[in-house]
Amino acid sequence: MDFSALLKPFINDKNQNIYIALSGGVDSVVLFNELTKLKKEIGFHLTAIHVNHNVQKDSHEWKDFCAEMCKENQIKFVSRTLRKK
Repeated sequence: MDFSALLKPFINDKNQNIYIALSGGVDSVVLFNELTKLKKEIGFHLTAIHVNHNVQKDSHEWKDFCAEMCKENQIKFVSRTLRKK
């Protein structure tokens, strides 16, 4: 069984809104890719959400990577940046 088949039971209809936390790491990118494929097949609404915690000096690059993936796949992208204390 492929990963997409495991996700399908959680998608009820094409008008469903699905939100994914997208960090840019392997796990979230794999989930993003599978949901993007299913979106083309089923037609639900997909939004990727990225939170830049500003913990790493290159954290802005992860945000840019996620934004570019969403742009290429025509997926809505929401990003928030937290301030360091």
